[in-house]
Amino acid sequence: MNCFIKNNLISLPPKGENIYLIGAGGCGMSALGHILLDLGYRVSGSDMQLNKNILQLKERGAKIFQGHNEKNIDETKPVLVIYSSAISPDNPELRRARQLNIYPIKRGAFLSDIVNETNLVSVAGMHGKTTTTSMLAYGFELFGCCGGYAIGWNVPQLKRHGKINCESLKNNLQQRNYFVIEADESDGTLNFYNPQHLIVLNIDHEHMDYFGSFESVKNEFLSLMERTRGNVVYCADDEILSQIIVKKQNYYSYGINELADYRIVMKCVDADGQTFDVFKKSELFGAFTSKLMGFHNVLNSTAVITLLDLIGIGKKEIWQLINSFRGAERRQEELFNDGKIRVIDDYGHHPTEIRATVKAIRRFKRLIVVFQPHRFTRTRDLQVEFGRCFEGADSVIVMDIYGAGEKPIPGVSSQLIVNQILKNGIPSEFVPDEKSVCEKVLKNLTDGDVVLFCGAGANVTELAHKVAAILSKKENNANETADCSAITVRTRDSR
Repeated sequence: MNCFIKNNLISLPPKGENIYLIGAGGCGMSALGHILLDLGYRVSGSDMQLNKNILQLKERGAKIFQGHNEKNIDETKPVLVIYSSAISPDNPELRRARQLNIYPIKRGAFLSDIVNETNLVSVAGMHGKTTTTSMLAYGFELFGCCGGYAIGWNVPQLKRHGKINCESLKNNLQQRNYFVIEADESDGTLNFYNPQHLIVLNIDHEHMDYFGSFESVKNEFLSLMERTRGNVVYCADDEILSQIIVKKQNYYSYGINELADYRIVMKCVDADGQTFDVFKKSELFGAFTSKLMGFHNVLNSTAVITLLDLIGIGKKEIWQLINSFRGAERRQEELFNDGKIRVIDDYGHHPTEIRATVKAIRRFKRLIVVFQPHRFTRTRDLQVEFGRCFEGADSVIVMDIYGAGEKPIPGVSSQLIVNQILKNGIPSEFVPDEKSVCEKVLKNLTDGDVVLFCGAGANVTELAHKVAAILSKKENNANETADCSAITVRTRDSR
């Protein structure tokens, strides 16, 4: 058993044993795979499609199968099986594990039993978790106090998005090494964590398929705050947080709100980034410049500034972090820019996220958006909000819904969102065929355009990379013609 894990509900097997991950290619699961490899375990698993996350794990010695098959369990003989929340209860590998008396464990439950014994920093909220967690993880690496991290997407400035530093965590409370996680709220995972410090970015009407009511959403976040042993940092600009939080001695707020403990005053936004002052109470704490676009990223940065100041990181080090951090993949990630046309890939899949991203980049001649809805329930429940969130776009192409494990709902299709967008006066169409989406985008591009691909599904980001690759190839060969023939429909069952 690992040296820093004691008295947990899950007893870890001896080092060297095999642990199997169902849905290994998802960002949460692949991050856990890296942590297990760091801990000295053998890792095997499966996913429906190979991706960069799986290739990273395989390079480190993991054995990952394409497709789910009970024979994979028989072949690898794991002592423990972990699965993502996107995995169906009737998954054949889950069934086989139970037949062999191998108790399957949810990713969040397993991870919590490792990190709850550490100096845990949890980042929670419906929007901005990945960027904020990435910034903290990168900062802790810069400052030499990183005990590890589990991030919901890849970060170019970090070698991988999951890590644990076993040596530093042996005496982590004394050495002030921090383990930072992106705490997922979609499926009850928040209930597993007992943080040392907590950042709550926002609360929104999300994941009603799991929670059932908005009161349940709020109560789960409040419970997480109550369990936090140290500092609770929250956004004073978030209307819901401001309504439900009863401020305590260890609660600290940030935002443009005049009553915020760490108050933001914007100075300028230009090609070099966003410059802003942060006032601690009434005194200037510091002036910062972030390369990330959009005011929502100023808020994310200030959440990090607040926590780092509270735990004793110096102003100079904090300034260095904010100035040098470049963001996570799929968070306004620029895939192509020839000075005339830009292609941006973004994970935004909720109306609040999309609205913030569109606003952040709406400084160009023309903005074309390609959007893939994520989940049938979200499409059904938020179709009106989706119709309003593209304000500022010149046109919107809506792809087929990415189900993420959900079964189709009769009468629910991407056309519902298109109808709402059209009601708000923005040209929009439903184009289910990915090859046709690619052709439409490339055919209509003119100098000065920016194309934003957004959505949480695998299809839309693959399409973004394909369009960027075609444009790059054309740039290198002026006679090259656009070829979208290689576009294929892909599905992925992990997260």
